[in-house]
Amino acid sequence: MALFKEVKIDNAKNWDYDLTAAAKSLFFIFIEYSQFFSSGGLLLSQLTLNYGLGPLIFTSSIMFGFGIGASYSVLYAVATAWFPNHRSIIVGIIASGLGLGALVLVPIQTAVINPNNLQNFTHPEVKNNIPKAFSVLGGFILCLQIIGFALLREKHSDVEMSIELSTIADSQTVETVTENEKESIVRNYTTLEALRTIDFYLAFLINFFNSALTGLTSSTVKTYGRDCGFDNNFLVIVLTLSSVFNCLGRLTWGIIGNRYSFKGPLIILQIEWASLWFTYGFVTQVGGTAAKALFAIWTFLLYTCLAANFVLIPNLATRIFGPRSMPTIFGLLFAAMAPSTLILSGVIAHFDIRGQWVPIYCSGAGFAVIGLILTLFLRDPNGACTAWTNSCARVCDCCRCDPKEEDIWNKPETSDKKEFN
Repeated sequence: MALFKEVKIDNAKNWDYDLTAAAKSLFFIFIEYSQFFSSGGLLLSQLTLNYGLGPLIFTSSIMFGFGIGASYSVLYAVATAWFPNHRSIIVGIIASGLGLGALVLVPIQTAVINPNNLQNFTHPEVKNNIPKAFSVLGGFILCLQIIGFALLREKHSDVEMSIELSTIADSQTVETVTENEKESIVRNYTTLEALRTIDFYLAFLINFFNSALTGLTSSTVKTYGRDCGFDNNFLVIVLTLSSVFNCLGRLTWGIIGNRYSFKGPLIILQIEWASLWFTYGFVTQVGGTAAKALFAIWTFLLYTCLAANFVLIPNLATRIFGPRSMPTIFGLLFAAMAPSTLILSGVIAHFDIRGQWVPIYCSGAGFAVIGLILTLFLRDPNGACTAWTNSCARVCDCCRCDPKEEDIWNKPETSDKKEFN
């Protein structure tokens, strides 16, 4: 009887692995098309630049943004499947590519557009180099994408029909096997189950406010530096080094997230972010060399916070909802960036922000505080050093639902043990 049950279980596993393999093959097709949209959007922008703002926005923003965002969570899922016990570290390594990309591309972009370090960015020489920049960056990114896609491999799980339990006679040995199987049970939410859980909406709002902070970092730092009278070469050096901190920060936060899960590190992130934004508008008021040094230090720290958000949110999605539907669930959480950045862009476009850095950055500190409060109510099944937040998490228990089904091969029954006694 037990042998029949195990054969039945393995058949269920075969069906599941077949469906998973089919889904992952679609993943690779999806990645291929997303590459076309991202690099193709940049290459086409050198042409649409001459046909007005609308076509340029479509190629450089919509096409490029869709291509980058569409493959983001899929690449995480494919890569982390190889190292299920170190998912956060793998996410940190992959995400560090974003920071490393800026480290490589910012100097190239500067060398192509403004090789003579002209302070007037409307100078004809600068404007005439913009189409060339789209061509160079688009071609360079396309080459990297082709290399990466050629090296990408999915993990094929080995499904074997084991009959070892049929030869086990010692009940103590069977109990040991059963206990090990219990430890390997993973709670996997479907997308619909995740949408019925309050943790999804808490995480969405956290990412919404944090995305505003990442946009505030990338879109205002250089303008803020120029408004303080810093020359363009100094700002390029600061932003290039910030890319290094961005890259290394993702690796560091990935290791931290793998060790301490997501809630504790996320609380530390929100506190650090709030402190930095609250003081960022004041550090340049000291003047002289000290202002340059403090501006650089604060900018480096802000980019490490930016790095942390791109590592901890995927970690959150995997820890709470499980790895099986992670690409879809994280993709939905990642979608919070769209309304956040659109609102931020609208505010920056319609208001003159120059000289208003203190209220702007204090508002950023307020966003970080809101994210901190929301984080306290998240449930972290593997959280370390966060027991003091359990009372906050329990408040939302009535709005949580558990996954209806668990993987059948990870759900041993006591009747199986009795068969061998």
